Amino acid sequence: MTPSKNHLIKTIRVNGSDANDLRDAAHEACHAIDCNAPPGSWDRDTIHKAVTAKYPLPSDLVRAELLARCVESRVCTHFKEPYDVERWANAAWFETLKNGIDTPHDFWYTSITLLLDSPDVVRLSTEVLKLSGNFIDIDKDVSRDL
Repeated sequence: MTPSKNHLIKTIRVNGSDANDLRDAAHEACHAIDCNAPPGSWDRDTIHKAVTAKYPLPSDLVRAELLARCVESRVCTHFKEPYDVERWANAAWFETLKNGIDTPHDFWYTSITLLLDSPDVVRLSTEVLKLSGNFIDIDKDVSRDL
């Protein structure tokens, strides 16, 4: 079986995520892997708690979000899925702003584009992409079809 984006999304859902597209699945999987969330507990609340436990400082949370944005970009590119860096950089800026972390707006776009090939991003992207080939029970009910 050839690894595919659908296998990746289903694997991440089987692990507890409610991700409904490749970008979201890669983002949540990045956080889960980075924070060593146990398989089967990749729901957003558990992942959020794991991220804030590992990264208690605002600057650390920015780093975690930046890693996830870079990983989702690499994963989408790998599967030839469109990825609008500007759109998701803006979303990251707004998300952190509403959580009380004020960063310059341009920081996100610039950082995502500059850090795509950093060792941590490459390592986490590779770990997320490995999930696309690790799906065992493709027919398992994951609550919705792709």
